[in-house]
Amino acid sequence: MSHPEAELARLLKNLDQSKSSSTTSSTGPDKMRFSQVLIELGKQSDTRIRSAARQVPLETLSELIYQFQTVLRDRKGERLDQIRQQLIDDGISPEELKAFMNQDR
Repeated sequence: MSHPEAELARLLKNLDQSKSSSTTSSTGPDKMRFSQVLIELGKQSDTRIRSAARQVPLETLSELIYQFQTVLRDRKGERLDQIRQQLIDDGISPEELKAFMNQDR
């Protein structure tokens, strides 16, 4: 078992143990462990992820995709708010930004 696989297995085991011993859902440590599992999953090769995804029931896979798309939309909105605030702080108006973006380069 490679290092990433071993780390992912360890994280999954810890998450499973914390789920079975905890009566509340979405506790801080559980969220952190689950985030670590997702990070480790993201480090896997495309081939490995696709292969594993083929083993997941279609309904579950669809729900995962929906949840990730929702988070991506939210995070994109957060990032746009940060950029907007940074532009305001730098004294750049929306018109100036639009004019700059429309320049021929």
